[in-house]
Amino acid sequence: MVGDTGKSESTSDVVVVTGLAELGVSRAVLALGVFDGVHLGHQAIVRELLSQARRLSAVPVVLYFEPHPRQVLGRGAPARLCSPSERIAQLRALGVRHFVSFPFTRELASLSPEEFFRRHLSVPGVSVPGYCVGWNWRFGCRNAGDGALLASLSGAEVRVVPAVELDGQPVSSTRVRAALADGRVEEAARLLGRPFVLSGEVTHGQHLGTTALAYPTANVLDGGVCLPAFGVYAARGRIDGEGPWHDGILYVGDAPTLRGGSVVVELHLFEFAGELYGHGLEIEFVSHIRGSVRFADAEALRRQIACDIVRAREALSSGRG
Repeated sequence: MVGDTGKSESTSDVVVVTGLAELGVSRAVLALGVFDGVHLGHQAIVRELLSQARRLSAVPVVLYFEPHPRQVLGRGAPARLCSPSERIAQLRALGVRHFVSFPFTRELASLSPEEFFRRHLSVPGVSVPGYCVGWNWRFGCRNAGDGALLASLSGAEVRVVPAVELDGQPVSSTRVRAALADGRVEEAARLLGRPFVLSGEVTHGQHLGTTALAYPTANVLDGGVCLPAFGVYAARGRIDGEGPWHDGILYVGDAPTLRGGSVVVELHLFEFAGELYGHGLEIEFVSHIRGSVRFADAEALRRQIACDIVRAREALSSGRG
């Protein structure tokens, strides 16, 4: 998996750098954007990028801004839909091997489109015969530049990919976040083209799942990624990013019955008895079971969990998600 440092690095056949000149290629086609979540709209851009690169005999490169521009500009940065390393993994699965993790700063945001192009996209020794952007992509101070201006400045072929629509509306990272905020993980999966996945390291909790409820759980550090609405979900887990997916049930919330306070992400796997502490765990959200509720006592909660598990098994066996 690619690291999240933003520095020039290479892992297997993937190269991630912070500037075009560091790529080590002489001819490239660029896709530009944030690509948070790599949803269906992003996937359409990448497909066009790969087609364009083949036609123009160039290396396909994804240039994405890191951190999110709204975080730098203080405009209420949205929670990430995936970590930087997960974004690379999803784009790699689509066929991209070269990436520019472009540092977004206030100085960069102050540049006019013309100055941004001159300083950062017109790089000696790197020919860029084509660009690929989304329908709502903008660049430069006050978002003054668009695909048409980029074509004028570069003299290159600029492909503006139309919006991918689902249920009559464009697919966007905002729609994915809204679906997750409501617990609609099935809808989020439709927008992403795959189940929403949360990855993190298994850590020690208070062991209440084992001692008070008789349902041992793996507590996962979420790494600051967007969390769905508090509640219970049918889910699957995979250890260290490899091997089989194991069916289970997941709780996201502040556990009001037993402790309250800090938010926890706890996964109970139905048929897994191995040691998980210190391992990485990928959690795939399949179906929403119910919201988070305060119960009268631990026994009432334990009875409800037994019912939740029955519903989760049904959802997982039905193939939803």
